[in-house]
Amino acid sequence: MMRKVIEIFTLKKAAVKLGLLTAVLLLSVVSKAQTTVALNPSEDAEVWASNPTINYGSASELNVNPSTWAGTDYIQRGLVKFDLASIPSGAVVSNAKLYLYYTSTAAGARTIAVHNITSSWSESTVTWSNFGASFDATVLATDNFSYPSELNGVWDLTTTVQSMVDGQTVHNGWVLKDASENTHYNYYWRFATKENINSTIHPVLEITYTVAANVEVSASQNTICANGSSNLTATGGTNYTWSPATGLNTTTGANVIAAPLTTTTYTVTGDVPSGTD
Repeated sequence: MMRKVIEIFTLKKAAVKLGLLTAVLLLSVVSKAQTTVALNPSEDAEVWASNPTINYGSASELNVNPSTWAGTDYIQRGLVKFDLASIPSGAVVSNAKLYLYYTSTAAGARTIAVHNITSSWSESTVTWSNFGASFDATVLATDNFSYPSELNGVWDLTTTVQSMVDGQTVHNGWVLKDASENTHYNYYWRFATKENINSTIHPVLEITYTVAANVEVSASQNTICANGSSNLTATGGTNYTWSPATGLNTTTGANVIAAPLTTTTYTVTGDVPSGTD
């Protein structure tokens, strides 16, 4: 369950009326629900320049290779796409990282870049020939690899995932390519795909986001006098806990009675109901 925090501020004025001290309750809700999801690809494949019409969508490995040798182009690139439908409209993405897991290499050190793909594709039909240069030249992120110390890949894609969630960028997935293609024969770096028999090393897109919680807080009395009280009510969540206990008749539940003797900030913490994010 996710936790959310709602702050209720009570401000007591130094005012005297007929010998009674008057307190004014000011209510403010500060509440966001944070979620982290780990997504596996909906599509992944590689494309290979030396076999331009062959589809590798069912392969268990994804190769990134910069190679050219004796006039023959051996370049390989990896394609990945994730279904972002579970990220709600209006979500604020605070972190989005793509993780790929090493299976083998023939390189000592490489840099691999991620680019936005600019047209639709299917892992069951994509080839080097029909994919072509269907990606944006802008590098979104890079990661450096070095055998044997830096094997797995991590790319920060927070900005582009936010743009996709906002509908500003069409999500066709990403292409992974060596940052220095046409160099070094057979300097491949291989990663597991979603078809790999070892499910623990499948590609992952981990996204952390927040959405405004549909929580309301109200008080039965906006102004209370000495020895008076106000009923405070929280809605939109479950399993509420209030603090501090001073001036409250109880510290649990959606409804509490507040009778503060001094200026007090009450905080209520509750669970976000399933399906509200």
